[in-house]
Amino acid sequence: MPAILLIDDNLNFGKGLAMNLRRAGFSVTVTADGSEGIKLASETHPELILCDLKMPAPDGMEIKRILNETSETANIPFVFLSALSAPAIKSSGLSIGAEDYIVKTVDIMELIARIQSILKRKERMDVAARNEVRHLLDNLSTSLPIHTSHHFRTYLGVLQLSLEMLEKNQGSSDQYLEFARTSAYRMKVWMETLIWLNELDLGRQAVRTEQVDLEFSFSMPIREVMDIWRDKKLQLDLHVDNELLIFAPARSFTLVVCHLVDNACKFSPDGGTVSISLYSNGTRGVRLTVEDQGPGIPVDKREEVFERFKQLPCEGGLPDNHGMGLGLYMAREFARSQEGEVVILDSDSGCKVLMSLKNAHAPV
Repeated sequence: MPAILLIDDNLNFGKGLAMNLRRAGFSVTVTADGSEGIKLASETHPELILCDLKMPAPDGMEIKRILNETSETANIPFVFLSALSAPAIKSSGLSIGAEDYIVKTVDIMELIARIQSILKRKERMDVAARNEVRHLLDNLSTSLPIHTSHHFRTYLGVLQLSLEMLEKNQGSSDQYLEFARTSAYRMKVWMETLIWLNELDLGRQAVRTEQVDLEFSFSMPIREVMDIWRDKKLQLDLHVDNELLIFAPARSFTLVVCHLVDNACKFSPDGGTVSISLYSNGTRGVRLTVEDQGPGIPVDKREEVFERFKQLPCEGGLPDNHGMGLGLYMAREFARSQEGEVVILDSDSGCKVLMSLKNAHAPV
């Protein structure tokens, strides 16, 4: 019996709607207080939340923003149910992550059908996530370098535990799906990294250039990396020159960018900003800068960090998920294959990495 949390300051309306939803086979909890609704969502993790928009503080928008702050509640399907029907208001509701915006005058049968559709879509996504994890586990190679075996053992353990907890329906399924999703993403990156290094060592590194899709091969991967570090609540300051047409080995370019951004997120303080700029150098070259607000790299260590598998501990030791010490090494190897270079620049705080690629830019 799917559990629904209904938040509406009109308690009579809420009770009436709850009665109809229970007749349709749902378990419904009703509250007229927004703060109580947030508390119930965090404690009970319902399958879906129906929420009025205009209420005494916190109103529906604020409730959704607060729920978005933690992965356990951000992934609960959220539906606005309001008497307000202006297109601009609907757009605002959907833009902060609501699954749907339904006007209260809707027929009850249509409302039930839309709720069922949302729940079925979420179920399909959960099944797809589990299948992806199982596929990774079934096909993972055991011939791994000693430098990376620890990371794979760690992520495999998280994946296996998450799957076991999902199967036993213990705890929050959303929480374990998030653990599995994060571990699956990191394992995918490590596998792509090992393949890239193997191709480099065998002299088979891709050299064929192609036009890089800046949305698919640059902006989207950056946001994926930022999402992996969502618990740190980092801000992204991304600037891309709209006049750029980049020509380079696209897969290598994307992988290197992901490693550089991952490094920036890793060493950034909670709530810090990761600044990324991609622009032309005025001729036919391209420059990428990735800057964080972390502890930075001492001047006398700036060449040392480009060594393969090199990791420098910062104050308090290495951070969690400290990686393999390959990001800067790979970035420099890639840049030099494109007649470019990677250097660490002086900055007021944190670390600022510059990657330049020669003859990678064609003017529009």
